[in-house]
Amino acid sequence: MCFRPPAIAMPQKCSSCGTMNAGTLKVCRHCGADMPEPDVPKIPCPRCGATNPETAQVCATCGLTAQEALLLSSSTKISVPAAPDPSAKISVPTAPSPSVKPSGPAASIPSIPQPLAHNEDTQN
Repeated sequence: MCFRPPAIAMPQKCSSCGTMNAGTLKVCRHCGADMPEPDVPKIPCPRCGATNPETAQVCATCGLTAQEALLLSSSTKISVPAAPDPSAKISVPTAPSPSVKPSGPAASIPSIPQPLAHNEDTQN
């Protein structure tokens, strides 16, 4: 069950006198004859299975409210994936070895010269 706006009842024709009446009336406004029950879709109660009008706020059999029914219908089980196996080996990509020479645009970039070793004997 969920929140829905009130149903708009279609006008009904009295079977006794033929007068058109509002769909919400229980008796004819002209002759007083009983009007038939309007056709309202029925849904099963999630707790007891009894059928209730779609617009009902409470189950007529077990008293389940619309909010409780919503909680029951939304409480689905969520499957949680199993934890990974700690003994499984994970492959990690490795960096290329230094003996591999770059190719493409990077190959034309000159290498940065390394600084000369500093020797204390050569200072003044």
